[in-house]
Amino acid sequence: MLNNSFSHFLRNIHVELAAGGAEGLQDLLEILRDELQSTLGLCGKADIASIDRSLIGTASPLNSL
Repeated sequence: MLNNSFSHFLRNIHVELAAGGAEGLQDLLEILRDELQSTLGLCGKADIASIDRSLIGTASPLNSL
């Protein structure tokens, strides 16, 4: 799964560079930064350094329904 996500990320970088040059890439990086900040906020964390193993799950609680 991680490899798929990473290849998708790289594809987005190539598309943004081709379509919008450095400005397009800057836009993509700003979107990624905003998404990361939102996700950290939903987890109650201020930055990446504050993430610990307790936030990483291997199974969804919905699996037990």
